[in-house]
Amino acid sequence: MAHFAAVLLLSFPVSSKSLNIASISKRQESAHVGDSQLSESDSPNCSASGITDYSLRLQLISFFVIMFVGGIGAFVPVIGYRFKSFRLPTNLIEIMKFFGIGIILSTAIIHIYPPANDFLNDPCVSGLMGDYESWPGVIFMLAIFFMHASEYILTAKLVNKNEADTGFAVKPAQHSEDVENFAVHTSHTHVHGASIGGGISKNALSTYLLELCVAMHSITVGLTMGLTPKNETLVLCIAVSFHQLFEGFAIGDRLSRLNENHDHNLIHDHDHQTQSPNNTPHNFSTTPPNKTSFKSMFLGALLYMFATPFGHAIGMALHSTFSYKSPSYLITLGVLEALSAGILVYVALVNLMAEEFSSFRFRNNSKVIQISSFIAMYFGAAVMALIGKWA
Repeated sequence: MAHFAAVLLLSFPVSSKSLNIASISKRQESAHVGDSQLSESDSPNCSASGITDYSLRLQLISFFVIMFVGGIGAFVPVIGYRFKSFRLPTNLIEIMKFFGIGIILSTAIIHIYPPANDFLNDPCVSGLMGDYESWPGVIFMLAIFFMHASEYILTAKLVNKNEADTGFAVKPAQHSEDVENFAVHTSHTHVHGASIGGGISKNALSTYLLELCVAMHSITVGLTMGLTPKNETLVLCIAVSFHQLFEGFAIGDRLSRLNENHDHNLIHDHDHQTQSPNNTPHNFSTTPPNKTSFKSMFLGALLYMFATPFGHAIGMALHSTFSYKSPSYLITLGVLEALSAGILVYVALVNLMAEEFSSFRFRNNSKVIQISSFIAMYFGAAVMALIGKWA
């Protein structure tokens, strides 16, 4: 399917002009109400508003097409979790999971961060930002540091909670092999799969943050779609539809995997013991995370499905009066996009790539599945990078 999508995209006779989100304002300057040309002194027109070359009919068609396609991408994995008759083969699901990881990483780097850079370095806001061109990178880094600190705090609370519940405290090991043996039994399985006080698991937390960032980005994509001139609506609709389909699949896949390790991570005293660094057996149990209901997964997919149409509806409603060169608009979108990019990159690299490729489950797969997973991830990133030429 991904190969078909890439071929179909290449078959459309589109111009080489990019349709990236931030560049839409440059194209709209030729279609807004009133004089859109720069003054003789080449000063930017920061009061530009409204679009005259506009087709409400095409916009409405695009609205429903994008919503439908995004819904397919998000709901297929979730429905497959609920109804076994719709579930894909296990190996295919495993490979498509890594395809989704590539999509998420490429979305952050190709589709979200560049527009943030364009928004915050627009001539209409550069003076307000102190003529400092690296604000997008600063915000991007702050988002990564925030995610790292948050996960550290959550993990520390988890460990302290477990120590209080079990009376078992981890003490420094005397030898490196003790550390390795002890870590194999405790670090990955129990910390990442468990929860804080029987509540939300780290896996669920990273999934919800992932969806929140993608939803914010989707709203800006929809807003851009709703503010697109008539002659570019069809091409952008096609590109955004593929964008939403693949991104939706990545989100749906993560939602459908919220309970993947639920039963595996329920550690009982009678059947699971860990070895302390001095080789003394200890019963070590974590508080299991609350199992995520199918209703929560369904609502998560629904949120993604309606995020882009929500922004699209706002764009259509304001297309005749909206000041798309307003400094407050540009700064707000720039900050949100930079934050989203930073969080998505952290989630993709730390919570997805690092964990999935280092898991025992992945290492126990056949070499064919392992190699296919690498290729699928690279291909997912490549597909979204290709779509980045148009959307």
